[in-house]
Amino acid sequence: MITDEFLKRFVEKTLVEDNQAEKATHIASGKLSASGLGNPLQWQVLKYLGIPSKEIEPFLLGKFLRGNHVEDLVIKWLEKLDIVKETQKEIEYKDTIGLVDAVTDTSKFDTLDLKDKLIPNEIKSVSNMKFKRINDTGADPQHSLQAALYALAMGTENFVIHYISTDDYRIKTFIGETEKFAKEIDEIIETYNKQLGFKEVPVFKARYNWQGTRDARGGFPYNNYPEWADLSAGQIEEKLQKEYPESYKKLKGGGK
Repeated sequence: MITDEFLKRFVEKTLVEDNQAEKATHIASGKLSASGLGNPLQWQVLKYLGIPSKEIEPFLLGKFLRGNHVEDLVIKWLEKLDIVKETQKEIEYKDTIGLVDAVTDTSKFDTLDLKDKLIPNEIKSVSNMKFKRINDTGADPQHSLQAALYALAMGTENFVIHYISTDDYRIKTFIGETEKFAKEIDEIIETYNKQLGFKEVPVFKARYNWQGTRDARGGFPYNNYPEWADLSAGQIEEKLQKEYPESYKKLKGGGK
């Protein structure tokens, strides 16, 4: 048999074009987001300044699309349980914003001692490999920060993270205690605001080891801003001023 890649090329082109169109119409809030709490400080500041992150490869865009489809399915399943009170709820806590996938009541939960009648639910689609790792070690720290911020914004003592394997739809649900993450969240937000007050982009420092992992050629395969990762403070200042003058003015103009 011979192979033909006409459909592959079309799908990849479509994924890239759709992603670019979404970026073009997206209006940045200029605020720290719940999903970015676990990101390195450098990434947070660069995003605030509107600096574009590296282009996402088509196969990753396909994974994201698949993840969205799976997460939508989980919402439908929660709705069939008749416990969903709200979806895509906009929240804000200390000028940090986010969207809660679903707000549910706890009437069908196995855990009977939940004090909150309504609780934020975060849904994460993962590969089989990551599902196994999470099953062994617990919820991802970044996801816990994100969901806990939702809980802080809503004033609930607990939050929920549902993990679903995109390979076979296995589900693992974790219920976290908001108080255990509140101090770390407040410190991240405070550090971010202080950095904007310094009016400079910090050098790269990974918050989690994988963010600074290098490949065989010395690159940063998991870094959203690899071009900035090895720069000194002076080099960052020069690059920002030369290549992104409007962002430079925004930074020097006084932060938020």
